Amino acid sequence: MKNTIDIDMCYKIAFEAIVEKKDVQEVMDTVYFYTEIPAFIVNLSGELITAVRKDIPEFKELHIGLKGIPRLTEAIGEYMGKAEQYHKDSFNLVVDSADNGCHLNYVPISVRGNIEAFYVNIYRTEKELKRIREVSAIILKAVEELLEVQTRSSKHNILFLKEFISKNIFDRSSENGSSLKDLFETYEEFLRPGFLVAAVRPRVYNDSIVAEIRQRVCENYEGVYCYEKQNVLYMLFTGTQAKEGKQTAVFFEKLLSGLRCVCGLTRVFSDIELIAGKQLIAHDMMELGAREDKEKTVFDEENYSERIFYLAIVDKYGKSAYREYDFELLEREDRENGTQFYHTLKEYLLCGCNVGLTAGRLFIHRNTMIYRLTKIKEILKSDINDPAEARKILLRMLIKEMDEEKE
Repeated sequence: MKNTIDIDMCYKIAFEAIVEKKDVQEVMDTVYFYTEIPAFIVNLSGELITAVRKDIPEFKELHIGLKGIPRLTEAIGEYMGKAEQYHKDSFNLVVDSADNGCHLNYVPISVRGNIEAFYVNIYRTEKELKRIREVSAIILKAVEELLEVQTRSSKHNILFLKEFISKNIFDRSSENGSSLKDLFETYEEFLRPGFLVAAVRPRVYNDSIVAEIRQRVCENYEGVYCYEKQNVLYMLFTGTQAKEGKQTAVFFEKLLSGLRCVCGLTRVFSDIELIAGKQLIAHDMMELGAREDKEKTVFDEENYSERIFYLAIVDKYGKSAYREYDFELLEREDRENGTQFYHTLKEYLLCGCNVGLTAGRLFIHRNTMIYRLTKIKEILKSDINDPAEARKILLRMLIKEMDEEKE
């Protein structure tokens, strides 16, 4: 340490560092040049983050001191545990160097109200400590301001990157946009497999509600990408375990309760190229679900995918989606004669066209089953035993039933 230290120069260094947004390392080296006060910064685990120039003799002594503190982490932990002492005083810890005893003076570095690291000086006498504390109080203002600016800048850059990724994921209208595969290869560290897509909108659009939902989701999930398009908030959750899918559904039920919103939520999946299709599924579940149930908020793929699929077909093609087969003839026969032909046909198709299995499920004799199937084929004028025809008939029966439930 120099015998005479120019405090005004320390203020100038601090001021220029803040105005010019200098690097913390540069600030520490400049301070050492004018004061010859050795200093370094450690994190809350006692690990070295940065130090003054390594070509000075004191650097070796600093490292000897640092390595010679088995209680360093413990001491920092004790200090952090004393909340009432935050920002009040530095604390001192005696360190035995290789040659003689020296002391380390720790001063907490606070960023946005939280202690993030410690600024450490080495000293031998109380006189040196007094001057060190005077210089440290000035320089720390600059260090804290620079770290806060870096933190804000880092967060801003991450937010900008997330917005860019979100747009490329959910808005595929641009021909110049990256493919999802290319996007994943470029930003693999951000887009961790274990994907889940959600689509949310208020039943009556309200931009403040959408903003609130977005904020709450981002507060609770780190790896989520949000994009609003045509009054719908789309969200991609990343790094999601399969079991967490149900937890996400519960989260949305609680979040949307009382907000008059509706949400479509997919299963967890691992292939990023499925995102575009899953976005459509989430959107359709949200829209069709909203029409079907005026009270429910969350429609998840696990429980509603088949129903939404059938409703989507009916919504697009109407009754022509199933009127290729005249099921009304079967139902009329059932109403007039109590034959149960419609129910028998459905069970027969669900049982894979197995006569014995279907007869057992319906609690009827095998011969009765064969008789019913003969009559059904006559009425429908279709070969219900042909595998391809059987699949077509069953699909249209299910679509018809969904359409009738909707009405």
